[in-house]
Amino acid sequence: MDEATRGRIETIIASTNPAQLGRDIAAIQDRLEHISRDRSEALARRNGLDMGYLGQAIERMRADAAQDKQ
Repeated sequence: MDEATRGRIETIIASTNPAQLGRDIAAIQDRLEHISRDRSEALARRNGLDMGYLGQAIERMRADAAQDKQ
């Protein structure tokens, strides 16, 4: 690695605040979850999906995954 690249990387590392980075990541994850929930609910309304059935299917998949881990 050349010295210029090494210098840029060292500058980025030195200026990175791990606590702030964690907060930024959490905020982005919250925003993605919110966007996903809104779109999923809109899709369900538009297509008339049975969310009760979907919830049951998800629980079955979780139970199967838990059993596979054992």
